[in-house]
Amino acid sequence: MKLTYLSINGREDLKNVELVRPVFFWKAEEGCRQFTVELSDRSDFSRLLFLRDTDRNYYVYDSVPLKAEKKYYLRVRCGLGDWKQIEFCTKKED
Repeated sequence: MKLTYLSINGREDLKNVELVRPVFFWKAEEGCRQFTVELSDRSDFSRLLFLRDTDRNYYVYDSVPLKAEKKYYLRVRCGLGDWKQIEFCTKKED
């Protein structure tokens, strides 16, 4: 089973993402009930900043605030299936 869509805050534009509590959304094939969410500041995910398991098709980021004007990598998978991955950039501080 696999994911068919992955987004942040429901937007297609992945620039200027909120620093505090962004929401990660995804769509999956029928039957996907358990998801793993990983966030890293490295494209190879060699250093995880965030790791959560959930049974929902979204997750509200609940860890330390993200750094301004920085690139992050997010990936999600259903069960032990393939990862769906995106990269995004955070906005400038106000």
